[in-house]
Amino acid sequence: MEILIYTESKTPRLQYVLNYVFRDCFNCDFSITDQETIFSPYQGPKINYSGKYGLDGFRIPASGFLLENCIRKMEPMPETSGEVPQLFSDDKEADLTFDIFSAVFYMISRYEEYLPHEPDYHGRFDAGSSLAKKYDFLELPVVDLWVLNLRDRLAGKYPGLDLSPGTFKFQPTSDIDLPFAILHRGILRKLGANIRSSLKRNGESKMRHAVLSGEVKDPYDTFDEIGRIHASRGLKPIIFFLTSGYGKYDKSISPQNETFRELVGQTMKFGSPAIHPSYRSSGKPAILQKEIQTLSYITGVDIQVSRQHYLKFNLPESYRQYLEAGIRKEYSMGFASHSGFRAGTSKPFHFYDLERETETPLKVTPFQVMDRTLKDYMKLSPISAVEKIRKLVDEVRSVNGTFVSIWHNDAFSDKGEWEGWKVVYLEMLNHIQQVGD
Repeated sequence: MEILIYTESKTPRLQYVLNYVFRDCFNCDFSITDQETIFSPYQGPKINYSGKYGLDGFRIPASGFLLENCIRKMEPMPETSGEVPQLFSDDKEADLTFDIFSAVFYMISRYEEYLPHEPDYHGRFDAGSSLAKKYDFLELPVVDLWVLNLRDRLAGKYPGLDLSPGTFKFQPTSDIDLPFAILHRGILRKLGANIRSSLKRNGESKMRHAVLSGEVKDPYDTFDEIGRIHASRGLKPIIFFLTSGYGKYDKSISPQNETFRELVGQTMKFGSPAIHPSYRSSGKPAILQKEIQTLSYITGVDIQVSRQHYLKFNLPESYRQYLEAGIRKEYSMGFASHSGFRAGTSKPFHFYDLERETETPLKVTPFQVMDRTLKDYMKLSPISAVEKIRKLVDEVRSVNGTFVSIWHNDAFSDKGEWEGWKVVYLEMLNHIQQVGD
């Protein structure tokens, strides 16, 4: 059955959020009307999203936020009387006591990231500036919880209404920032590394000699293991490759290196290739285009999936550049410093260009956890990291969302700083499988 939604004014913001809720989340047909003469006699399921009290149907209060076509400084105060914080709480007598459509829009449009804020060291939107971090709901998929609550309430009022609850999914991903710790680094980089290791007394120099002489494998060369781990579980990870020149924050080997090309081909046997736009490509469309073209040439496929190196992106400029470069799926939506739900959801959504007030073809898939976030930023031990991941997996599973993890190739080495962290990954996979069962 098609849902009819009454509103006093049709706007691009409202159309976008209704597309997300009913088309993307519920897989349900809907239509919008601003005519009472059409809405009132309608016999099917219907929603009164307005300030009018005399109309029948399921009533959701309209705060007016979706009528706006400007970006203004604002910070909606969360209502925390229940277990799940709510934004735009407005009418205790309505079927739903808060303006869910405005709340969802505020979160997935990333409205707060367009407002003045203090960026972090790398120029990124800082987690501490987010409403979710300030009010301690960053590790709750609030948007998904709101939407599922709406589904339950609508089903209660209209028993014949078929709204899809969705299904739990898992998408593993790996960022290949530095394929090799020692090998294939170029003469000058090798010389500098040799000098540094010779000054240390922790056996690094001896290890380097063993790798260079072929006695042992390069510690970052974990690609056979990555392939084995995922193939044995029927999983296909997305592998994000840097194809940039060398720089302070971009330290991969040259994409012109035959070993690099062979490596990409090796990973394509068990994973899907994607671009990891370099640090220096941020804000530089020509560099971004060149890096994508390089990977497309190496793989022989049209590269349309990306995740920004260092998660260094800014809205709306970065997403516009991805679209212009042919990117259609983006995986950078998460914080480097904190695990959780940057956009409040574990489900993919389309990028809404708030300055241009339009929905775009770019589909954004949020991630919830990254290895370096857990180890370097949050300072968790492997044991504590396992518990954190399990909690996040359970949250995503409870809302039938998509759990996305980021693990770097060096974190699979189980050596040096990453000792004990391969087990963390395996425990995550085990828990996901148990959850799936």
